[in-house]
Amino acid sequence: MRLVGSLGDPLVENDSGRAYQHVSNVHEEGILGDDAFAFHVDHAFMPDPIEVISLYGLEIPGEGTETRFLSGIVAAAALPEALRNAIGDRRARHVIDPAGDTSTPAVHKKLDAAGLPHSHHPMLLDDPRSGRPILFVSEQQTDRVEGLEESKGRRLVEDLLLHLQNPDFVYRHEWRPGDLVVWNNLALQHARSAIPSGTRRTLRRVSIGGTAVHDHFRRIEKWGLD
Repeated sequence: MRLVGSLGDPLVENDSGRAYQHVSNVHEEGILGDDAFAFHVDHAFMPDPIEVISLYGLEIPGEGTETRFLSGIVAAAALPEALRNAIGDRRARHVIDPAGDTSTPAVHKKLDAAGLPHSHHPMLLDDPRSGRPILFVSEQQTDRVEGLEESKGRRLVEDLLLHLQNPDFVYRHEWRPGDLVVWNNLALQHARSAIPSGTRRTLRRVSIGGTAVHDHFRRIEKWGLD
């Protein structure tokens, strides 16, 4: 926490008051379980996504617990001119169904965002730390483009997701006990496959910036914010 706190104020993401939590399928307070997660930016469905995330490997099996990281900065720099022009200064919608399937593309779903957490962000987002543009479109949460007819927006998102599949944009981290990975959550998307049956896996998570989900929705409930 002291190390990651040098980058900003740690975020309290639960009601315990602790500025850390466990990403685990065995810990009594663990989150995220065994599920697979498509590429995403944590809390992109909120107006102020988390800025920095760290994970520390506490209990790691011998194999089967890889996290994949995708650079939105590298992907933005490699955008073909036609796609860059199609994006322009448009914003995309990021939405999540907490009870739904988080391993498949949002653009292929018919989500009623009015009843789900969602927010809009520039599709080319300036990284507040480096100033470099980030291709801010993700498989898990981006489903449409603001100001475009739905089918056209869907096609643009699909084209951008195809661009993001370039393996040159991806780093694969195979976890070992004691590993500490710290990343820029805005610039790097992350994903994982389902945790194999019978596998025990626990990571300690500390986040910087943004608003905790439970605090965000309490504010909405109190003030009627959109």
